[in-house]
Amino acid sequence: MTDNGDAELLRLGERLRKVMREVAVKRAAYEALEEHITAAVDRSAPWPSNDDELGWTTCIVEQYAAAVDYFTSAAGAAYKRACSDLNCASEQLDAVVEAILAEKPRSLGGLGVWAAVLRDAYGELWRQSPENLEHQEKQLRRFLEHTAAMATKEQPELILPDMPVSEPLETALSDMECLSAAAH
Repeated sequence: MTDNGDAELLRLGERLRKVMREVAVKRAAYEALEEHITAAVDRSAPWPSNDDELGWTTCIVEQYAAAVDYFTSAAGAAYKRACSDLNCASEQLDAVVEAILAEKPRSLGGLGVWAAVLRDAYGELWRQSPENLEHQEKQLRRFLEHTAAMATKEQPELILPDMPVSEPLETALSDMECLSAAAH
C-alpha cells in the first residue's frame, strides 16, 4: 500500500516514464540520422577490419575522418538538432533520476519507482541473456524484477510492463557520439 509520504516519489515516477519515452523518441530520430551518415561514410571510406593490421594506415584514418566530417556536415541542421534534442532529453532524464534518488521510499510504490530507475541504470542486465550474466548480476536482475512486479501488482499504472529499458544514463550516447564537435 502506498502512503502519502511517497506522493512526490510517485509523481516523479510518472515524470520518469514521460521523460523516458521522450528520450526513446529523440534517440530513434538521432539514430536514424546516424545510420544514414554511417552508411554513407562506410560506402565512401571503409574502415579496415581489426584483423588487417596493414590496412591501418594514416591515409585511411584521415580519409575516414574526412568522410565523417563531410557527411556530418551534409546532414546539417537536422543532425545538429537531433543531437541537441537527444542531449536535452537525456539531461531531463538525469535530473528526474537525481530527484528520485534524493527521495527516500516509504512504501512498495516508492520502492517500485526506485526499481524503475535502477532497471534503467543497469539496463545491460536486460540486454544480455541470463546465462551470460555473472551470479551477482543475475541476483540484482531478479531483485529488480521482483520489486517492480510487486509494485506493479499493487499499482498497475506505476511501471509500464512494456516500457523499453534504455541504456545506462552515463552512456546514452556512447555507442556513437555525435560524429562532429560542430554538431553540438
